[in-house]
Amino acid sequence: TKLLDFACSEPPQNLSLWPCNGIILRKNREEGRFSAFPPERGIIVFRLIYPGSFDPPHKGHLDLIARASALADELIVAVLQNGDKAGKLSLETRCKLLKQVCAGYDNVRVRTFRGALADFFSEEKATALLRGLRSADDFGYELPMTVVNRGLKADCETLFLAASPEYSFISSSLVRELLRLQKDVSPYVPECIVPELEDLYQA
Repeated sequence: TKLLDFACSEPPQNLSLWPCNGIILRKNREEGRFSAFPPERGIIVFRLIYPGSFDPPHKGHLDLIARASALADELIVAVLQNGDKAGKLSLETRCKLLKQVCAGYDNVRVRTFRGALADFFSEEKATALLRGLRSADDFGYELPMTVVNRGLKADCETLFLAASPEYSFISSSLVRELLRLQKDVSPYVPECIVPELEDLYQA
């Protein structure tokens, strides 16, 4: 389906897909080039959804975001509007912090969702869900959820990425407890959001 490749002198900074004069351009982020596709024939976009509560975001989350953004055309970080999971941070605050964390990735966007994840998956025309695994216990929790999501939507696949070893012990609950005790969280949280998190928990 590819029509042509060409260099773009001033490519859009925050898009990996760009409609232009009746064609669709897909950006090669490494080469700064675009490939053109005829819209009537469509293109296949490899779109991942990374769901979670992100309360708060931490370096383990950023590790997965960075690695997944290199694999996918588009990565949606989907923030759950917490149901039975009570947290300190509001939905708006979590989204704001995530947008700061993801600012360096031009193919990552932050969205919120409520209800069944499988429905959100269909709405976004995603290719697969992304989940991180820190341990065998995580897999034991994630596998039934994967089966349920496929039961709701047959094409709702899940991809798993193993956490990098240096982040495999980090959890949002650990970070929340350290913040509650007013301890240093900089080893566990992206530097750009440490001051704001500390202020929020000291308020």
